[in-house]
Amino acid sequence: MTTLEAPTRRVLLQANADDLAAVRDLVTPETEIRHENPSDDLSRVVVKPWGHESRVFADPVYDLWHLCIRAGGATSMHAHLRKTTHQLCLSGEGRFDTLHGSHAVTPGTIVSIGPAAFHRTRAISAELHLIEVETPRNKFDLLRLHDSYDRSKTAYEASVTSEGESPLEPVRRRAHTHLRRTSTGARFEFTLRSGMDIFYTPRARDLFYVPVGFESFISGHPVLGCTPGTKAPVLTDQTYLAVASR
Repeated sequence: MTTLEAPTRRVLLQANADDLAAVRDLVTPETEIRHENPSDDLSRVVVKPWGHESRVFADPVYDLWHLCIRAGGATSMHAHLRKTTHQLCLSGEGRFDTLHGSHAVTPGTIVSIGPAAFHRTRAISAELHLIEVETPRNKFDLLRLHDSYDRSKTAYEASVTSEGESPLEPVRRRAHTHLRRTSTGARFEFTLRSGMDIFYTPRARDLFYVPVGFESFISGHPVLGCTPGTKAPVLTDQTYLAVASR
């Protein structure tokens, strides 16, 4: 089931009978069900046939990645069996495809994807920049249905680079938390801000506020889009990852 909420530009996607039928066909006794382990190094930029992606924030439950999709490029039609995903459009234009529909993706769009819902994102503009928010954290929770680059039914990529990246570093006073201050290419900036700070000193260049930590995960606190001239409904005692343009 897919619904579109206006004027917030939120697309909500939940698995339906077609998605569940595809899962049943793909998951066999030979299917590898992988889990992310503390020893897995996901600090580098991951090279994709459609562009690249890099982890910009991770704590025990939240996992945020910056995706850059080149013009004409597209992710695989894939699903995540155990996690919920939110795609936040930072810049560019694209299309978000499901097994039963398609939606325009423009700056400010928030696409929320439930477990087992198959989806694909295509770039129409020169570059499409997205933030992908995944909870609970498990980068290897991936099931590919079909793909334009011969990756159907394959696992997550292993090709990485350090070109153009800022380091993914531990955050002081936040256990098991890492942050990349700027995106690859330095077009976007990521900062941990308190709700109190955001409320009293909003920044015009902020694009999204992503709540982080166990409490926001348990309570289901939503990702917030930023509208110029309007105060975002932040909680003053909550910590957010502010995604901003540079």
